Amino acid sequence: MRFEPQKKGKLKVILTPQDMASLNLTYDQMDYNDRKTRLLLSKLLETARQKGRFIYPDNSRLLIELFPTLEGGCVLLFTVLSADGQKPSAANNTFAFSFQSLEPLGQTAARLDTLQALPDPEGCVCTLYRFSEEYRLLCQLRRPIGPDAQRRHPCLKELQKYGREAGTGKLAAAYCEEHGTTLAAQDALKKLALCWK
Repeated sequence: MRFEPQKKGKLKVILTPQDMASLNLTYDQMDYNDRKTRLLLSKLLETARQKGRFIYPDNSRLLIELFPTLEGGCVLLFTVLSADGQKPSAANNTFAFSFQSLEPLGQTAARLDTLQALPDPEGCVCTLYRFSEEYRLLCQLRRPIGPDAQRRHPCLKELQKYGREAGTGKLAAAYCEEHGTTLAAQDALKKLALCWK
């Protein structure tokens, strides 16, 4: 179990496969609605506080992101939110989506093409990565957009419907680049749409 403080009110916690086994948890079981997961998160935050690795006001809200590692562990990213519940930067331009197979992703791309949402008018650059048991699409917008705009964005909206959100920001991009194999760079959605026509 490793605690790595990040800049701007963030903490990264790395759990090894041995940590997960000792906690009797797997990445797939982790869910904030699960009592065991909530207890683990509380324990991690308390340990980080006691070690002086993560200091934040008692009334703070936290965003908690979870990423699997290829070895069977996981990475947790805690971000302190501002009073209105948004990240301090309030906007993001990098989004990762996970798909168990190419079929739903290809169908989503074809649907977006039919809706004439490709190429994306917002300048969304999409790269497709292959992992051992899934595919990940990393979407990077030309400029950051806030939560309301994210909900209206045609590509993000469709991808959220049929894929699983797998992180945002620089950590999601770094994870894809480090652990994934690039299958299609820059215009992955357009390439997939052509294959599924």
